[in-house]
Amino acid sequence: STKDDLQAHFSNYGTIADCIVMYDKESQRSRGFGFVTFKDASSVDDAVSASHVIDGRSVSCKRAVRDTRGSGGGGGGGRQDDSGGQYNVVKIFVGGLPASCDLDKLKSFFGQFGEIQDAVVMMDQATQRHRGFGFVTFK
Repeated sequence: STKDDLQAHFSNYGTIADCIVMYDKESQRSRGFGFVTFKDASSVDDAVSASHVIDGRSVSCKRAVRDTRGSGGGGGGGRQDDSGGQYNVVKIFVGGLPASCDLDKLKSFFGQFGEIQDAVVMMDQATQRHRGFGFVTFK
């Protein structure tokens, strides 16, 4: 599936703020998952409660959740769900980073949206090259 396929399908549930399909860097094939961000929380509820078939395949749809069970706390910035997971409302996943994007560039870009508490560009331990994605946590 492509980003356009995902957007076309999930736009039936509400206005999409962002959409990304995760690809394998070497083969350039879809890794079989992606992320859709809606502008309105009620759209998320509608999408999660529905059944989905994209490109003839049944797909699951879940909220992005950070598991906090047994972690002994972990500060604010989230909303608790029924299973003990916490919906993260201050940390974002950033995918599709070009090889030229380092930590300073990531912070510089996302700093325009709010004060940054932490940021990381994920690195491959074997090659010491970044893996094309990272995370930004806002205060």
